[in-house]
Amino acid sequence: MSTTQGKPLDPYGAKTHESVPVDEKIADLTSFISRTKYGMLTTKASDGELLASRCMALAGIDSSIDPILHTNLHTPKTLDLRTSPTLTNITFLDAATGAWASLSGTAHILTDQASIDKYYTPALGAWLGDLGDGVHDGGPGDPRIGVIRIEVVEAVHAGGGRIKDRVRVFE
Repeated sequence: MSTTQGKPLDPYGAKTHESVPVDEKIADLTSFISRTKYGMLTTKASDGELLASRCMALAGIDSSIDPILHTNLHTPKTLDLRTSPTLTNITFLDAATGAWASLSGTAHILTDQASIDKYYTPALGAWLGDLGDGVHDGGPGDPRIGVIRIEVVEAVHAGGGRIKDRVRVFE
C-alpha cells in the first residue's frame, strides 16, 4: 500500500486491511444482500464480445454466502452462464446509504426438482406466464424454471463511506 508521511494514499482502500473475523464479514455481507434483495447480475455475453447486465431478485442464500437466483432456462442470461460460468458477478446497492456489495464467482445452473422446490415462489407464475398447455404454467413443475447459484470466490462489501469487508472467500 502506497503511503505518504505515514498516511495511505488511498484511505478508502486502506480500510480493507482492518482485522475483522471472516465469520463477521460474511454475516454482515449476507445480512446486507438479504435486505437489499435486488442486484445487477453481469455475465459475459454468449457471443463472447460484450458483458451483459440485468436486474435480478435474490431468491435466497445457500449455506455459505452463495446467492441464489431464479432463471427461465430459455433466456439469453442462461445461455451466457452456460457459455462462460466463471465470469459472473452480482452487485447490490442501497441507494439510500450508498452501501454496496459485489460478489464474483462461478455460476451453476441447477435444474433438479429439489432445488427448484426449495426456492420456488408463486410469484414466478406472473413472471413466466401460463402458456395454456398444462405444462408451462409457472408452477413448481414448469420445465422452464431453473435456479442459479453463484459460487462466490471474492466479495467486496462497502458501506458508511468506507470498504467494510473485502474477502477472498475460498482459496
